[in-house]
Amino acid sequence: LALAPGNQLWVVNKNDATISVIARASGSVTATHPLPYASAPHAVVVDAAAGVGYVTLEATGEVAKLALSDGSLLGLIDVGPTPRALSLDPSRDRLWVARFISPDASGRMTAIDTTSFTVATVAELAPVMEPDSLFNGRGLPNYLGSVAISPDLTQAYIPSKKDNIFRGLQRDGLPLTFEHTVRSMATRLDLAGGVEDPAGLIDFDNNDFATAAAFSPLGNLVFFTTNGSANVWVVDAYDPGNVFAFDSGGLAPDGLAINADGTRLFVHNFMSRDITVFSIGAPCSGFCGAAPLLDTVGTVASEVLTPQILLGKQLFYDSSDPRLSQESYMSCASCHLDGSHDGRVWDFTDVGEGLRNTIDLRGRGTGHGPLHWSANFDEVQDFEGQIRHLAGGSGLMADADFHAGTRSLPLGTRKAGVDGGLDALAAYLASLTTIGESPHRAPGGTLTPDALAGRQIFIEKNCASCHTGDAFTDSPSLARHDVGTLKTSSGNRLGGTLDGFDTPTLRGLWQTAPYLHDGSAATLREVLVNENISGKHGMLFDLSPTEVDQLVAYLEQIDDTEPTAPAAGTNQAPVLPALADQITPSSHPFQLVVAATDGDGDPLTYSATGLPPGLALDPVTGILAGTPGLPGIHTIHLGVRDPFGGIDSTDFDLEVADSTKTLADISPPLEPYRYVKLTALSEANGNPWASMAEFHLLDANLQPIDRSGWSASASSAETSAEDGSPARAIDGLGSTIWHTEWSGSPDPPHPHDFIVDLGEPTTFSEMTQLPRSGSANGRIIDYEFSASNDGSTWIPIDSGSFPNATGTHTVTFVSTSHGITREWWSGFTGTTVAELESWPAYPDSPDGSELLATADAPQNVDDSYGSRLHGFLVPPVTGTYRFTIASDDASALFLSGDHYATGLDKIAEVTGHTDPLDWAKYPGQQSVPTALEAGKLYYMRALHVEIAGNDHVTIAWMTPGSGTFEIIPSSALFPYASAGGNSPPAFIDPPAPATVTLPEDASVGTVVINPVAWDPDSGQTFSFHIAAGSGPFSIDPTSGVITTSAPLDFEVQTSHEILVEVRDDHATPLSATFALTVNVTNVLESNNEVVLFALTGPGGAFPGHGNPSLIGFAEDPDGDGIPNAIELLYGTLPDVPNHPNPIRMSTIDDGGETYVTYEVDIAKDLDGTLAFDFLGSGDLQAWQVPANPPELVGETATHRSYRIRDDIPLANADRRFLRIRVIP
Repeated sequence: LALAPGNQLWVVNKNDATISVIARASGSVTATHPLPYASAPHAVVVDAAAGVGYVTLEATGEVAKLALSDGSLLGLIDVGPTPRALSLDPSRDRLWVARFISPDASGRMTAIDTTSFTVATVAELAPVMEPDSLFNGRGLPNYLGSVAISPDLTQAYIPSKKDNIFRGLQRDGLPLTFEHTVRSMATRLDLAGGVEDPAGLIDFDNNDFATAAAFSPLGNLVFFTTNGSANVWVVDAYDPGNVFAFDSGGLAPDGLAINADGTRLFVHNFMSRDITVFSIGAPCSGFCGAAPLLDTVGTVASEVLTPQILLGKQLFYDSSDPRLSQESYMSCASCHLDGSHDGRVWDFTDVGEGLRNTIDLRGRGTGHGPLHWSANFDEVQDFEGQIRHLAGGSGLMADADFHAGTRSLPLGTRKAGVDGGLDALAAYLASLTTIGESPHRAPGGTLTPDALAGRQIFIEKNCASCHTGDAFTDSPSLARHDVGTLKTSSGNRLGGTLDGFDTPTLRGLWQTAPYLHDGSAATLREVLVNENISGKHGMLFDLSPTEVDQLVAYLEQIDDTEPTAPAAGTNQAPVLPALADQITPSSHPFQLVVAATDGDGDPLTYSATGLPPGLALDPVTGILAGTPGLPGIHTIHLGVRDPFGGIDSTDFDLEVADSTKTLADISPPLEPYRYVKLTALSEANGNPWASMAEFHLLDANLQPIDRSGWSASASSAETSAEDGSPARAIDGLGSTIWHTEWSGSPDPPHPHDFIVDLGEPTTFSEMTQLPRSGSANGRIIDYEFSASNDGSTWIPIDSGSFPNATGTHTVTFVSTSHGITREWWSGFTGTTVAELESWPAYPDSPDGSELLATADAPQNVDDSYGSRLHGFLVPPVTGTYRFTIASDDASALFLSGDHYATGLDKIAEVTGHTDPLDWAKYPGQQSVPTALEAGKLYYMRALHVEIAGNDHVTIAWMTPGSGTFEIIPSSALFPYASAGGNSPPAFIDPPAPATVTLPEDASVGTVVINPVAWDPDSGQTFSFHIAAGSGPFSIDPTSGVITTSAPLDFEVQTSHEILVEVRDDHATPLSATFALTVNVTNVLESNNEVVLFALTGPGGAFPGHGNPSLIGFAEDPDGDGIPNAIELLYGTLPDVPNHPNPIRMSTIDDGGETYVTYEVDIAKDLDGTLAFDFLGSGDLQAWQVPANPPELVGETATHRSYRIRDDIPLANADRRFLRIRVIP
């Protein structure tokens, strides 16, 4: 908005590219002034004295000058990309223009000389390099907001966000954090010098980015708004360290205005649709730090957004809600204001990704398939994890819901429908379906002639094979592509291998620079030429420079008016059938055939996301197979595509049932009973009394049973001298007790019955009893426990003695013996655990075995033996445990994540020997904290070797809430045989995903890998299979050796993904898998191979660079008798007759040996300006500087010739390479 003479209000219409002139008195539109087509005008400033108005055109990078009288266009000036805010300095005839999205080097403020309407100067707003701390941090000024000029015209303030592009594991070794990714800042300009004043820098700590600024009429104060944190900051203009802040009274403030006498501050709150009015008379005349809210005025009479979309948009802009952000630093809009992007490349290596270019959300909605460059999210609700882990919020979803099953994982159990806020956020993103109109189109909105020609090239190059359909992307097919831009800095995908990128849409390309996943291409031409030297991003080498420009012209004009991706002819898209939800146990083989139909009979390629570990999809056959792990519900998305851009997708839920066992599997709970009775038979001090502070029963999973429906009675209770009623033992208070009568004479003798009516028949597996604290009087020692369903007929369940000690006493009612199995191998001559594991008789032929009551083996048994203690550990409570082991001699302790004897992790070890119960002699003797679940079976194994002398081995744990180690008791141990059933086999080598590299000329039958597996169950055999994947490979089912079954072809496929499975022969077989990647290296088999040369000359890149086969090997365009193939391979120019070789090879004899020499011509004007390093290599990997220095062998008027002699004689090297490195 801007107020023009005649009480006329000029209003910019961004989408329509017009200006409406409104008469303030009547509110009527008196004129509409057109602006250049699709120019996206943003800000307007009126210079009434000069009779002109100025408007920034964000889409074209220009400022327009218009006559106030009739709105006619007086001039346009180019100021660079994304100009937004404007502010006029009339004393110097300067119009300041803020570049909204900054380049990486600095923020940009451009000053226009209003007299000549030319660029006068560009002020660089330098990155802030304050060390990252609790109160400040580094960052580049970006998202430059409104420009506030002081009343005395000496200074200006520019609010912005501060992007810490200097932080990241690949940049400075530090991960991004909630307070050191984006911050809020303002920069001060010295208007006289037209430069930044560093003394005026402000960091708005604990705030989202700053959006607007305004000076008080006296110029002593500057007011700022911050977006998601919804604050108004008041800053002393002459001492920026003197500040205070208050709440804006609304959501997402983005505008400020102050009345003429400086008593009222008006704040526009974008997302709450209102203006708040504050009294600021006191702070404007002093600095009292108070601004009372006077009124709130609504600005929207009829909201156009649905309630759900509006809520989602409000959450998108909010950082003040602790569920969304810690300390208000970060909102979604911090990087995607208005749904757009911030032009930044962020280092997300610490979260399992890599360098990632911010994606513009406009025009995508949620109909473009998975999210992010690596397609690592399958629903908007997956941002719940990013809210928690990057922004530091507590999350919109309840913790219990977030951590249920696999929901906390991206691509895990669906998050949609769980939380209304997340669903609203998804609804808002789904509403961002338009991108606007391209300013590169002709004024009427039609494609330009160049774009029409580029459209035809798009068709001829079959670009729609990936950039297909209305969305100009095959992302819904779930395909990821390696277009030759994968680098080390590209990182990973979800912490694993990154095999390619999701196809970005082509709609709106004109406003989404920089390009590619890492922002490495500043222009679309660079994408097609500089970043496509491999040809993987389309074989474009035969295009002339003009044709490349035409293709770029079309790409820049793909907007909302372009109907669909053009393609040659018609194509019937493949169709995937609807798939029913599936269920399978974990560690069991699984297979599902996915068969799409295609009306054209085209070859199809299948893709999938959301697969649990151990499951893979064959991209050629569509067979989904493997051994799924990670129990829970997995939402699997399947996609299919044909070679011509036809795509389809579907999804289904696969429930991987947890087949691991719990205590109930090896010790079935008792039948349900309604009544239980604890009978006290004796007391610690020989008194006739009994007492108890708390009594509880636990269910089959060792969780406390709800006591709200219980009632208690007893054969005796003291009710006169104290309240010792039975109800006191089930009231949840450890400070109250049940006590038998003691004030009478004589006191009732033992036995004493404590009876509980559970209200209904209840299944239980454990009893806990808490003695009174502070006195042993009444402490129960000997007891009996019985149960009943009628309250009169009692069935004995258990009897025994409680320890004479404080603390909760637990009794487990089991049908299986407690303890841990000990086995030994006599005559063992090794000294290490590793030697015991490879001992011929281990593990199937021990010399003896026994069942130990606790995890404490007999001492001083023998010399020269090895032993194994193994069985199941059952934690009594859920929480964090630590483990340790003590032994003489060496030992190692292993723990599995379930009851299977495979998948063990070594958690502690003794490398020498310790004294008995010495838990702290060696650094690795104690485990890290380990989270365990109550009632779940965990397989535990300790291996011990005895050389000579004393011998012992003991395992101890530190339970939750305890600070000391204690020997693992019998109640928590069960022998291995008690679980029965079957354990899956496991791969020993390789133990994890493996990668093998083979040349494409490898002979058929070449061994790819020889995996080694084992099975913990005696007497079982296993077989090997290729469960999923594609390629010319076969596997020996007995040995597991994988070999090539046909020639590999680099030109057809550079990499193969295989899922290798081992399966046992149990009646209900179990299996395990590992992923194998086979990379194929190129061998130059013929002249038709791609040769990676970037041929350049005085006129730029030669058409056909990089692929001489596409410009014709036999052709000779310069007529010098040397065909293109030889020209390119020698580095001479095909379009320059008899062009000399820049590098000439020869040989020289020295000392009876022959060496290669290279002669290089270097222009005299470069020699001395640039440093030239000459490096030699035999494998293109290791490079060495030759020992012989370059020798000057010739000189002309323009060039000097140098000769370099290789170090290694030809007799000792079958191939040699030279690399010239040029250093400025």
